[in-house]
Amino acid sequence: MKYLFLIFTIFIQFNLHSEVSDVRTNVDFNLIFNLSPSPSPAERGVFVRKNSPLSRRGVGGEVKKSTKFRKPQESKIDSLKKQVSILEKHSPLSLQDSMLVKTYHALSLAYYYDSELKKSQIEAKKGLALSEKIKWIKGQIFGYQDISYSEYKLGNLKSCLQLNYKALILAEQNQLLSEKLSALRMIADTYNALNQKDSSIVFYKRLIPVYQKLGTKKNLGACYLNLATTLKDIHSKEDVLSYYKKAEDVFTELKNEFWLANLNYSVADYYLDHKEYDKSFSRLEKSIKYFESTGNEADLSGPYGEYAFLLTGKKEYSKAIFYGKKSLAFAKKANLMENTFWANEALYVGNKRLKHDKEALFYHEEMFKIKTKLLETDTKQQIENYKKQYENEKQIQQQSIENQILANKNQQTKLYYSIGLSLMFLILVIVLWRHNRRLIKKNAEIEEAHFRGQKTERKRVAEELHDNLGSQLSAMRWSILAMDKKQFNQTEQEIYDNILEMVDDSYKQVRNLSHNLSPALLETEGLEKTLEKLIKKLNKNERIHFEFISENFPKKLDKKIEFELYSILLELINNIIKHSQASKATISIAENNHQIQIQVNDNGKGYTESDLHNGQGLRNIQKRVEQFNGHFDKIITEQGTDLMIMV
Repeated sequence: MKYLFLIFTIFIQFNLHSEVSDVRTNVDFNLIFNLSPSPSPAERGVFVRKNSPLSRRGVGGEVKKSTKFRKPQESKIDSLKKQVSILEKHSPLSLQDSMLVKTYHALSLAYYYDSELKKSQIEAKKGLALSEKIKWIKGQIFGYQDISYSEYKLGNLKSCLQLNYKALILAEQNQLLSEKLSALRMIADTYNALNQKDSSIVFYKRLIPVYQKLGTKKNLGACYLNLATTLKDIHSKEDVLSYYKKAEDVFTELKNEFWLANLNYSVADYYLDHKEYDKSFSRLEKSIKYFESTGNEADLSGPYGEYAFLLTGKKEYSKAIFYGKKSLAFAKKANLMENTFWANEALYVGNKRLKHDKEALFYHEEMFKIKTKLLETDTKQQIENYKKQYENEKQIQQQSIENQILANKNQQTKLYYSIGLSLMFLILVIVLWRHNRRLIKKNAEIEEAHFRGQKTERKRVAEELHDNLGSQLSAMRWSILAMDKKQFNQTEQEIYDNILEMVDDSYKQVRNLSHNLSPALLETEGLEKTLEKLIKKLNKNERIHFEFISENFPKKLDKKIEFELYSILLELINNIIKHSQASKATISIAENNHQIQIQVNDNGKGYTESDLHNGQGLRNIQKRVEQFNGHFDKIITEQGTDLMIMV
């Protein structure tokens, strides 16, 4: 049985492709745009008569079946229904699911082509639901567009627009060019039917170069035609007629009488609005001749109504009434509400001019009834759209609340991680602090001969503790204070308080240590006085004679620069004392053109190449000077070392 079903599935696949191809063959130029055997108003363009009480023309109401294509469509529908029934009975498989979606799609088109709009929507919705279930993007686009075609015919234009925007988004996200063009064209047609000309024009002009590049002439001609109809009330006559001419050239080249008939219908309406009755009559006569040859009464209702208006303009009122009645009969039979309205309007004008007051009143009342019904339909559609909008906003708000809850949970998790990392960091700081304490204690045990060098090193340690460890402790304290203590439970608040207390204690101890190691004179008297006092102390006890020279040096500098320069000089003096083997050293400070110049030289043995490239102390000095956009130069000679700092 499995093998038999597999063979049957393959047969269905080939048969389905044949059915879809057959349906598309019959409706090729209508499928993307309107999918009907006769052109929709969107394909002809939206005819908005001046001073018209309605904003669109030719949509609304389910179209009655045309007998011309009835028999072949019935056989397609029956065949597709059998295939759907067979596929629905078997267990879901990916191959069968996609086949079933395609079959729903083909059946929806067949029902639409047969003017069974409600049934067409039912099949399209089945295909859409299954496509969403199996996550087949192309099937979802088929579903949205198949539903939109019927919505357009039923006059639910806003719903049609929303569906095609959904299809457009999916097509663009998945780079499906054919489906994207189909959605764009339907959006343009719908804006056209809604009389939103600016939006419609944008989409038509966006489509034309694409169709030109692809060479799809029927679609290109349709865009030219609709663009001309859209522009006729807002652009010059030359622009409108140029697009009509382009469309006519395309359809003439294709020898497509169907589209030429629709173009003649549109051009006739344009000339009628401009009261060029002879040109309008010539075009309309060609259009009526074609539609009469097809025998499709629904298609004739529009041209006959147009012809009736033309005759009222030429003051042939009796003849206008005759064609107005024919248009009215066909429009009512096809349930085309707006064509019915226009036919009643033509009959009203004709009877009024002939002073048939009773008949004129009757047709005027009919116009009013239809207008009221159409407005009620629009109102219901707007209410339904508002409901959908409310539901969408409600869902968005609910999703926003859920996202906020999730964000709060994530934030709490991050907070816990931050506390953990802070504790680890605090432990590390305490370890480092204790380690520095041990270093200081060891320094106190150094021999008396190295006491001056040990004192200089302690000052450097004080700077490092103050700038680095103290700053880090201070920053960590502010980071802890930035946390919202109220969000913690009782246990977490106790931990928080303990951490803050420990950081405060650590900071105070580091600060005290820094003050003890750093000379107070630097804070009160400045760099020049501090260096004078330091040189005097050095010259009292050291074998090296230090000379201090100061020229135009300011009494006070920026505290940070002053402290950095003092630390650097301490480092250099310490190096001279420990390593230079010099007997004489000179430290000079000066200010020249708002630039601080510091020079340190000695008559010692100088630095080796290894010291210059690998020495950590010199690299640290280089980095410190560069922090203030300064320069640090080193000159090594046989007579000693000459170091220059400019800030």
